[in-house]
Amino acid sequence: MRVEDFQAELGRWEARHREWAEPINQFLRASLPRINKDGYTPADFQRELHAIRERRRAEDDPGPEVESILGRMCEEYLGATPAERERCRAAVVDKQAVRNALLGYVASCADRIRGPDDLGPLRPGLEAASIEDCARDDRDALVALAGLHVRAERAGIDPSPHFREVARLSSHASPRGGDTPVSEMLREFPHCAVLAECRASQGPWPPAVAGTGRAIPRPDDRGGSPGAP
Repeated sequence: MRVEDFQAELGRWEARHREWAEPINQFLRASLPRINKDGYTPADFQRELHAIRERRRAEDDPGPEVESILGRMCEEYLGATPAERERCRAAVVDKQAVRNALLGYVASCADRIRGPDDLGPLRPGLEAASIEDCARDDRDALVALAGLHVRAERAGIDPSPHFREVARLSSHASPRGGDTPVSEMLREFPHCAVLAECRASQGPWPPAVAGTGRAIPRPDDRGGSPGAP
């Protein structure tokens, strides 16, 4: 794995994103103290924030570049040595925008899962979470992973074997943003309270078998779906 090359690419992108985000940060510093004063409402703030973000994206959107870098990074992460994976995780710890982009990449992968054959987006999403290694906050990682898990199972994929496989590639040390190692978090994810909350927030699941009132078993209740690794 070309860890040093990825580290250099991500460093350049972090600097680009910092410059790109500065007008937005200037707006935040100026406008946040004004909320609920002199008729300036939270709705006004959100409208203006959305407008400046859209304007910046129209001028120069850094999103596609980092998606490309992270996609290649995740692809190589799977076949990397344990030492290379550790250096890969270390390469993002001091890059706030990259850490945020990794969790955004998990959500982006979830959005691309549409049906039972869409395993392609599932694994990179898990690998991105493994690379991010709860460097920001384990609650953010849990929410992103719950969205990925629920999207997969509702598309007819049993995500549990894939979570366990990436768990074996992940760090066994307590992360900076939490207490539970990511390897353990992924391995035990079916029992995670955040997953149950995510399922509940998206409506009844599993659906009932028509005419019986009985629930269709989840993939992880059936002992794995055919063809799952």
